[in-house]
Amino acid sequence: MSSYKIGQIDVLHQDIIRPTHGEPRSPSRTILKPGHRRTEKNRPILVETILESDQILTMRDGVTLRANVFRPVTDTKVPAITMYGPYGKSGSDKFPFRVGIPESKLSGYENFEGLDPAEWVPKQYAIINVDAGGINDSEGNVRWWDSAEGEDGHDTVEEVAKLPWCSGKVSMAGNSWLAACQWYTAAQNPPHLACIAPMEGISDPFREHMYRGGIPNTRFATPLSESFIAKYPDNN
Repeated sequence: MSSYKIGQIDVLHQDIIRPTHGEPRSPSRTILKPGHRRTEKNRPILVETILESDQILTMRDGVTLRANVFRPVTDTKVPAITMYGPYGKSGSDKFPFRVGIPESKLSGYENFEGLDPAEWVPKQYAIINVDAGGINDSEGNVRWWDSAEGEDGHDTVEEVAKLPWCSGKVSMAGNSWLAACQWYTAAQNPPHLACIAPMEGISDPFREHMYRGGIPNTRFATPLSESFIAKYPDNN
């Protein structure tokens, strides 16, 4: 068990097996033509789409995160919708059967709990799927449900806003984890964050989940709960 500090608070950090897909990949660029399907089971791409894979976003502490960028082929600058999370930045299928959503309804380029670029690129938005720190080729550690994650979210928004094709308007969207991190990012007030669209995401883990109504509920976040009980027995 290791820790890092936010202000004067020691934040516990649990060692895990790092999610990875093998050797680090180099940034690349390709054009997805209308009618392209990632697999024969997936829905087709409807418009010509630029896919920039494994793009590098640099955080304030020098840690680099990786992102997949999907954007329309146009000379006009476009707004970006950013998904930030731990599940893999493109159709990893880590959750069996996509939680009931048929493959034919998805392009296979979406990340779990995020928006599908096949739906939003035709509407002239760029979709940015970002691997959180410590996930796949992103450096650093997974920092979640705290202001440290918010700082990474802030820096992600500002890095995306600087990209040459971006209009300077950056939003965030997603469900569950991808929603919760939006609250922490918005609290950091990134200048180019236009809006957030959090769906089913807690904003206060202690009050809304672990001790809702004053009743302990440790099953979902058992390692987190047990770690803090061990470190701060008088506060539980």
